[in-house]
Amino acid sequence: MPPLARRLVRRSPWLVGAVLVLRATIVWTGACGDDTTHRPPPGGDGDSDADTDADADTDGDADADTDADGDTDADADGDSDADPTACGNDDDCVLAVDADLCCACPRAVSRAYEAGRECTVAWPLQGDPPAACVRACEQCPACDPPAGTRCLDGACILEFPGECVTRKDCRPEEVCSIVEGMGRCVPDRTVCQQDSDCAGDEWCGPADGNALRHCRFLDPGACASDRNCPDGETCVGATDDAVGECTAG
Repeated sequence: MPPLARRLVRRSPWLVGAVLVLRATIVWTGACGDDTTHRPPPGGDGDSDADTDADADTDGDADADTDADGDTDADADGDSDADPTACGNDDDCVLAVDADLCCACPRAVSRAYEAGRECTVAWPLQGDPPAACVRACEQCPACDPPAGTRCLDGACILEFPGECVTRKDCRPEEVCSIVEGMGRCVPDRTVCQQDSDCAGDEWCGPADGNALRHCRFLDPGACASDRNCPDGETCVGATDDAVGECTAG
């Protein structure tokens, strides 16, 4: 070691330590520039998402959807169907009850859903449910017995006696209206016998697909009788089944 270096070491021993640390850092940094394949950090799975499984989604299970229930659909109920009530027509729907739930009432589900679940069984029950589904339950209140099921807007729904879902469930002179939370058939207030049964801007005319006559709004300038026209004008061309036009003079 040159004399000057020996004098620096004797006077500043900390300088030697700093030099050694700097040299070790340079050597370690240079080692990272090679082509060696490095192991992923602990807990990583080697794909490009932020979880620890090997699929391409962001949840922690091994399927390819984004929920964490372990099945292959995008809902969170743990089975492989997307919707237990999905249907295309009325024949797709059945009444079923969940035998593994205490005090369960019948509900409307798809045939595919009922067939694919051991403890969801057709109602009324035919014999005993599977032994694995039986639960020791206390006495349960009675359920309102549904009359059947229907497919409405792509979903299976329950039907109850006396309840309507659409106007087609009612008589021609009735409409389906919500009364105390239930669909009920009630008299249709638009049903009429003659024009005088309707308001001044309406006429009593035929309705599409209905043998009864209903109060219908008149377009501006149209009339069913002189009462629909301004003073000084008369209704021309009106018949029982068609409106006329208000004409001056």
